[in-house]
Parts: sequence; C-alpha cells; structure tokens
Amino acid sequence: MNKPTNDQTKATYSPDDKAQSAKEQNQGDASCHRSRITASEASSRATHSLVLSASALTIDSPRKKTSLTVQNASPAKLLVFPAVYRISESHTAMVMVAPLLLELDRDECAKVDFFLLGDYADREQLFHIAFDWITISGDRECEEGNTSLPLLARSPEMRKLSQSHSPLSASLNKHGDITIENISGHILCLNAVATLIPSMRSFIVPGRYLLPGARQIVRAAAVDARSTALKVISETLTGIRISEIVVQLQPQR
Repeated sequence: MNKPTNDQTKATYSPDDKAQSAKEQNQGDASCHRSRITASEASSRATHSLVLSASALTIDSPRKKTSLTVQNASPAKLLVFPAVYRISESHTAMVMVAPLLLELDRDECAKVDFFLLGDYADREQLFHIAFDWITISGDRECEEGNTSLPLLARSPEMRKLSQSHSPLSASLNKHGDITIENISGHILCLNAVATLIPSMRSFIVPGRYLLPGARQIVRAAAVDARSTALKVISETLTGIRISEIVVQLQPQR
C-alpha cells in the first residue's frame, strides 16, 4: 500500500460547515442491509471494483467513532485492505480501522469502522483513508486497485465553535512572493485558484489542505501586480464552495 508523501502535509482545507459535514458523513451505525449502496450511488462513486458510501468522513462526536460502507462492484471476489495515515506528523491523536481485511463476494457490502484514539487538542486533524484491493478469480489474472478519501477529526467543542475573524493571513515581500498562513484551529480547504485584488491576477494555490499553523509560499505570484488584498474560496473536503475569504496583504520585512 502506498503511504501519502510528505508533500501532503503542506496542503489546504476549510472550516466548520456543519450541514455539509452531516451530509458527507456516512451513517455507518445502520446494518449492512440498511446501508447497502444504491445503483445510482454506485455509478457515481465506483472506482474500478470498489464502491464507497461517502467521499469524506468526519469524527466529531464524543463517541470518537465513525463508519463507512464498502461494496464489491466487481464480478469477482475482492480482498480489501483498509488503512489510515496521518497527513501531519504533529497529530496528537491517531485513528484505528477495523477490520483490517475484508473478503467480499460479488455485490456484497460490509461496514468499516474508524476509531479516534488520543487527545483532540484544540485544533482539527486530518487523516488519509486508503483502500487497496485485489480481485480473486479462478479464470483470469488477479487485478489490483486502490482509492482513498479524507477523514477529519475534531472535538465536539470545535464543531460548535463559530469563527468570528478571518482564518487566514497573507503577506507580500519585495520579490512578489505571497505567503498564506492558517491562523485558525481549523483545517482549511481552498479552491485551486486564488485572486489578487484589485489587479484581479489569478494564480494556482500550491496545495489543497492548509493545516492549523501551516503556511504556503507562492513564488513571484504578485510580481508587477499592484494588489493590496488576496481572495480565496473556502470549500468542504469534497470541493463544495462555502464562502469567499478576502484578506489584506501585509508587507514582509
């Protein structure tokens, strides 16, 4: 199984969207029969042979647990290996997955549970859920595949916390380099395109997830562009727009 590279630790994600988080969270406490994935869901979420019941997960309850349903969309038997990786090495908690191996016949589904262990601390934490699988068929060669999704862990208190100030700061140096920093306790998820104001010059944000206290530097993004502010779009883990964030560009010494 391929562990995420260290480059993913410097990326970007967005604050607390309670309604959207509820939609994205898989209601895994139901039985496998009740949570069986429909045909329309299968067509939209299938990745080769494995279908997932959600595209992102959140752990934010006192139970420190969430679940996901997986279903075999292959005509052959599947062996599925779930795993969880930390996006940042600074985490104070870890997530365990059970079971570690699934054996699924054609169209069979199963529930995978995720348990948060350790201290929530005062900031959100991001994990990477990976599913590797192998098809088992007697009349043809075995095939391998994989897919993944993000898992956000936060305390119930952080879920209720409203954000009264901008979660971002931005600064500009004499070389036109822009530094974007997450000054909140939330993980920020940003759209790939940011815009300078009032020049309206756009540039690509180098990473998607910006962890609490982390920063990104975009080299020469504002060269010869007379701009005083930066506009970015915050999104949910699955890329749904939440809001615009406009911050003033502070001069760097």
